[in-house]
Amino acid sequence: MARLLSQYDSVPWSAMGSQIRRDWQQGEHLAIVGPTGCGKTTLVSELVRLRRYVVVFVTKVYDPTISGDFPGFDRIEQWPPSITQERVLLWPKPRATIRETVSHQRKVFKRALDSIFLERNWCVVFDEQHYVCQTLGLDHENAMYQHQGRSSGLSVVNGTQRPSWVPLVTFSGSTHMFAWGTRLRKDLDRLGDIGGIDKAELTANMQTLSKHEFVYVNARTGQVLRSQVKKG
Repeated sequence: MARLLSQYDSVPWSAMGSQIRRDWQQGEHLAIVGPTGCGKTTLVSELVRLRRYVVVFVTKVYDPTISGDFPGFDRIEQWPPSITQERVLLWPKPRATIRETVSHQRKVFKRALDSIFLERNWCVVFDEQHYVCQTLGLDHENAMYQHQGRSSGLSVVNGTQRPSWVPLVTFSGSTHMFAWGTRLRKDLDRLGDIGGIDKAELTANMQTLSKHEFVYVNARTGQVLRSQVKKG
């Protein structure tokens, strides 16, 4: 007889968001996985709004909404920020060509990553890890953050559209995972590896999520829930 696959409990964001902000300890990493427009940026902005020392690595050259998504954050084009700037958007200006823009982003981001690792205790947000690792070629720096970040008190927020696009190390050390619906087998397999949960049950739940609904997994406690972000 086939095993009955259960649906994860659905919890309103008003209760869930507060719980996660309390449970998310400094040094724990987050995996944020879902397609464009699902609500990843809204989720991240809600989770980091009460934390100090946050840097968002903005990879999009033009993003008219990002400043509104992170109110109170200062835009900087180079690292380090001033001594009074504790919450920043690291957002290099574009250059004359695509090649020059990518080269400039890589230099700025690499310098920042090297410095932040030594400073310790920052919350580091990547809006698209595929771009950081593959286009900018910072996969070695990324791996170092994932492996050694906890011991340096660094909390890394790893965002991507598809988990199968990035190295498994990007998410292997994540304590908290947020994943929006997908029917793609490669992505479902990777998500099961990240969360360490029943893949069949995860697949069944992922295929019934609405556009803005996600599955949350706490790898430390084994808690698995469904919810949808609503700005507080």
